[in-house]
Amino acid sequence: MLIRHGKSSWTLDAIGDLLRPLNSRGYSNLDVMVGRNILRDNTPDHICCSHAVRAYSTALGLCHGLSITIDKLSICPWIYTAAADEFLSRMQSYWGDNELIWLIGHYPTLESLVTQLVPNCSVKMPTLCCVLLEYDETSSVWHLLDADCPKSNFVLSQVSE
Repeated sequence: MLIRHGKSSWTLDAIGDLLRPLNSRGYSNLDVMVGRNILRDNTPDHICCSHAVRAYSTALGLCHGLSITIDKLSICPWIYTAAADEFLSRMQSYWGDNELIWLIGHYPTLESLVTQLVPNCSVKMPTLCCVLLEYDETSSVWHLLDADCPKSNFVLSQVSE
């Protein structure tokens, strides 16, 4: 599952991008999303998140809200800078047999990755958007299984094959 971090604050001008925290909407949206089936029904075996404070805070909030133990969480600095191709290559190193991995990262990489993996899908990923993908080893094709976010203007369209 690909998860974009929660809404971050831009009020602290003196701090760098990596240190930007979640804002109040980012935290309140965590409360919304932990009640959604896409997260409740797809508990991860492992969580990889960017080392940016907003991504780490998102991961911790989801773990807390869904009673996921913190030992499943890894900080992965490469998520912050990776382009879609590198992201795919690196995330494959976290897969095991039938493992569900949550990757918590940033725009625009996550949108680009979904478009690359599921060519018949167009998605705009606002903050705290969750996209559940599955790889079919038999056909070597990715499928989009579900997507959700706290915002009402979520846009997901799939072109029928």
